[in-house]
Amino acid sequence: GNTVKNNTQAGTGTFTGIDAGLGTNVNVYDNNVFNNTKTSPGTSSSTMFCIRASTGIVSSHDNAIYTNNINTTGGASAGTIYGHYNAGSPPSETYYSNLIYDLNVTGTSSSTSSVVYGMYSNPISSTVKNWSLNDIHDLNVTTTGGGSAHGIYTVTGITINVFRNKVCNLSAGGAAGATNGIYISSGTTVNVYNNLVGNLYKPAVNAANAVNGINIAGGTTCNVYYNTVYLNATSTGALFSSNAVYASTSTTVTLRNNILVNTSTPTGAGITAAYRRSTTLLTSYGSASNNNFF
Repeated sequence: GNTVKNNTQAGTGTFTGIDAGLGTNVNVYDNNVFNNTKTSPGTSSSTMFCIRASTGIVSSHDNAIYTNNINTTGGASAGTIYGHYNAGSPPSETYYSNLIYDLNVTGTSSSTSSVVYGMYSNPISSTVKNWSLNDIHDLNVTTTGGGSAHGIYTVTGITINVFRNKVCNLSAGGAAGATNGIYISSGTTVNVYNNLVGNLYKPAVNAANAVNGINIAGGTTCNVYYNTVYLNATSTGALFSSNAVYASTSTTVTLRNNILVNTSTPTGAGITAAYRRSTTLLTSYGSASNNNFF
């Protein structure tokens, strides 16, 4: 594999560690991307792609992505880090056995929109995704304005399987934004199973639903089986809610055999929930749901 390390890029713009590009088959494996720094003056947004792919049958595995940072120095522009990124048009994506940790957006930017993503995918509606055995931890936003941290973030796809991943120790400062272990934005059939998610924090947030182990924000059908989620978060904000699983009632969700523990402390009108739905509608709660430990 390749090693990309100890690089420093100053100024605005984008840093890319490895760009796998496009092709019939895009294979990305056994690479190391670490100890790279992007410094941002805060006058415009800065982005870091540690590894990115595009169009083709994408297989990415056994990569180590760690200790990569954006350091903002004032201003009001955001910094965004992607451990692994794809927004191309692949027919399929297979990501497994990747190690992603210690990704940080730091410094004095007042933007509230800085973000760290462990793995991010926004391909096309016909893409088939299989993400498994990835270990994602210690993602942090510590800028003055804060922002959001997401372990696994998936957008669109026809069949999406997220299984046997570990996501933990994510934290984002600031009064706005959210921390999510696994975030499902959309997709036709999404299967989330045998994942371990825990230790997610948003210590100064002033908002509802700011910490979520598994956040089902959209999609047609989502099957959530055999996951373990543990939360124990607090916030100094006037309003703080957290959920081991949060589900939009626009998605048909079947919840089976999960262990969902949330011992977080709410503030104001906030709620601590093992399972929370966006409205009181129950017709989209799958009839096969059963055997969960709340």
